[in-house]
Amino acid sequence: MLIDPKNLDKVKCKLCGKVMSGGVYRIKEHIGNIPGNVSGCQKASQEEGRNRKKNKRMEEENCRAEVNISVDEEEH
Repeated sequence: MLIDPKNLDKVKCKLCGKVMSGGVYRIKEHIGNIPGNVSGCQKASQEEGRNRKKNKRMEEENCRAEVNISVDEEEH
């Protein structure tokens, strides 16, 4: 979450409370435990991200399966 609405680079992790500079990019690295710029969040689990991606992919596939696109010969 943003600490100061006037300074978009200052963010705080909702899971562990760590305050950091660098905006959305850094907070994503922090929560995703990507080494380099920031330390990883100890309260974020690796399974969260995997499950979220898997669930999103399943929802998209289900939505696509429900859509039926057909072309009528009479319209052309």
